[in-house]
Amino acid sequence: MKAAYLLVDIAMVDHWRGLSEDDLIAALDAEEQKRPDDVAYVDNSWDAIHFLLCDRTTAQPIEGNALSEAVVGVHWFDEEDDDAAFIAYCLPDDVKRIHEAVRKIRADELPVALDVQSLRAAEVYQVEWFAEEPEWSLETLMHDFADVQELYARAAAQGRAVVVSFL
Repeated sequence: MKAAYLLVDIAMVDHWRGLSEDDLIAALDAEEQKRPDDVAYVDNSWDAIHFLLCDRTTAQPIEGNALSEAVVGVHWFDEEDDDAAFIAYCLPDDVKRIHEAVRKIRADELPVALDVQSLRAAEVYQVEWFAEEPEWSLETLMHDFADVQELYARAAAQGRAVVVSFL
């Protein structure tokens, strides 16, 4: 699964809202290829990051909670289709609120709460990755969260939106 956080202009979000799911996915892929410096990939750690920040998986997002929304986004591109791809976005006002919350978290403090048994019990995505490669996965988790923090900081400073996709 590819988990990506893409920094975009609000006009792009507005345009993408009118696209079909297939066209939206193609547009996301094209934009990620075109602007690799504006994307953060957290392929294996997104669910664990959410669990460590919110004590639950992304299957149970917390509406109005900036830390949860930092991981899963705020607004869905297709809110009415439960089978739609997981693609959401955060508007500039959302980004500011999220940035204020995530900037207070130190990435090197996240693994303190990491317990493989807790991750298994919560059914965190890619839990076996943490069990099999604990040291490397922890380093990756910290790096991925720092990348997400940096992306939200840039988005907040530039007044831009963030698109979150798990494809």
